[in-house]
Amino acid sequence: MEDAESVIASYIEGQSICVLKKIPTVTLGSVLATAKYIHDNKHSIAHGEQSLYKLNLQGRQLTDVIIPREDIKLFKAELKKYAVDFSLKRDELASSIYVYFKAQDNERVLEAIEKCLSAFERRPLKERLAAAKVIAAERNLARKKHWEKNRDKARNIAREHVR
Repeated sequence: MEDAESVIASYIEGQSICVLKKIPTVTLGSVLATAKYIHDNKHSIAHGEQSLYKLNLQGRQLTDVIIPREDIKLFKAELKKYAVDFSLKRDELASSIYVYFKAQDNERVLEAIEKCLSAFERRPLKERLAAAKVIAAERNLARKKHWEKNRDKARNIAREHVR
């Protein structure tokens, strides 16, 4: 019996030695493979604005902020400066936009909000409204000229076909 036990004991010792030898090899190989994958795909990792689905795939807790639709361009630019991953969802009824971001980025988002607010406080509301009215008037004039030009072309073509 002792011979059988010694054979089994030596067999078990051999197995454990093999396992111990293979663990560092597998771990090192997996670490190297992971490092190579990250290095090869470092440009494909999404940062900045992305879909809510991709943001959820990162496995982090999400928080949200409601931003008026008029302020979203400035806010998006600030979030990109602070390297925050975010997603936008539009609320058609309230004409506002929900900005979702990772909870770990909370401090950076608050800094971006403060910077946006300070930028809006620099220009008085009356100046911003006057500038918006001027831009709207220029766009309307350009649209009207384009529409009249196309209307005249359509009338001339219709007259030629009637003759």
